[in-house]
Amino acid sequence: MKYSDAFPSRYMRADDLQGTDRIVTITSVDFEDFTDPKTRRTETKPVLRFREKAAKDLVLNRTNFKTISTVLGEETDDWVGQSIVLYATRVESFGDMVEAIRIRDRKPKPAAVPAAKPAPPPVPVEEGVGADAVPF
Repeated sequence: MKYSDAFPSRYMRADDLQGTDRIVTITSVDFEDFTDPKTRRTETKPVLRFREKAAKDLVLNRTNFKTISTVLGEETDDWVGQSIVLYATRVESFGDMVEAIRIRDRKPKPAAVPAAKPAPPPVPVEEGVGADAVPF
């Protein structure tokens, strides 16, 4: 049994993506209070909700908030109705490599510009024969 099956979460985790990119449409950005069980300190964090029924809510960390702000603008109200891509990747966290969710723009990457073909080598010209020479 997988950890995520044994301990299901209301919020999305990297293993929920099952190794595939997921395009989601933001329906709301809400702010919820979370209490750290170790420190008992409460912190307010942004939570994304999505149109897609299979997608759980996503609590944003600073990295993902900054990425979305760069892609969709700083005003969270403007994010509603916009689509983003969620993907899982390995990141370093407190000295360990862990799976994490990251975000990128839904717009496709620009196509690579094909390299210019080199010009054909010049045709050698024989001495005494020019372009206007008449063959015998």
